[in-house]
Amino acid sequence: KAAPKKTAHAALARSIRDSDWAAAAKAGTALIEQDPHDVEAIKQTAVAVGNLESWKEPLAKLPKALVAAALNIGADADAAMNLQYAIIDTSVPLAKNPKEKTKLALAVLDAFFAAGGKLTTVHHYNNALNTYLAAGDAERAAAVAEEGLKKHKDPFGYHGLACAYGVLGNRKKLFETLEKAKELFAGFVGIQTDPDLAQWRKDAEFEAFFADAIDPQDGREGFQVHLPSV
Repeated sequence: KAAPKKTAHAALARSIRDSDWAAAAKAGTALIEQDPHDVEAIKQTAVAVGNLESWKEPLAKLPKALVAAALNIGADADAAMNLQYAIIDTSVPLAKNPKEKTKLALAVLDAFFAAGGKLTTVHHYNNALNTYLAAGDAERAAAVAEEGLKKHKDPFGYHGLACAYGVLGNRKKLFETLEKAKELFAGFVGIQTDPDLAQWRKDAEFEAFFADAIDPQDGREGFQVHLPSV
């Protein structure tokens, strides 16, 4: 028998507070099964899923619940972005292969925009951008990044936009974006080695742009361009 909704929400909140991600995912799944439109349950369950390191039998219903949530996400930006981030980035096998995970994450975005949802924060824009890049839709990725960068001058937004223009083969826009990133941010990590820009690594202009890039030697992957102090 399902627990009363108020009680179930309290159990979910307690599990999140205690960082008991498996218990939170289980409690959230039960709530979503009862009501696929339960925005708060979707938000919290997505947080739990994003922190899970393993997937055990008690969570067997999780993928089905998240599919239902994805198709009924509504216009709440935090719920939508938390959910699609969890789907794309979690190590938990929510789908049989990466393409299925990407398809489910796209379903979240489609349902969100169909309900009149609007992206507002850096987090929202970057999650949507990464999902479109993962789906191979560089045009929509570029459009989302451009819109987001009008509101937020964010290094990860420029990183994603550079990747989108690189995939599209738009040399002019790619180097314009790289120059903006270099002008605005003292360090931007990972652009040179990003898989989306693999086709550019033997390009003379691309190589020259990163000629002064060095390993940041701080344990992170990628490179950091060092600029004069301001």
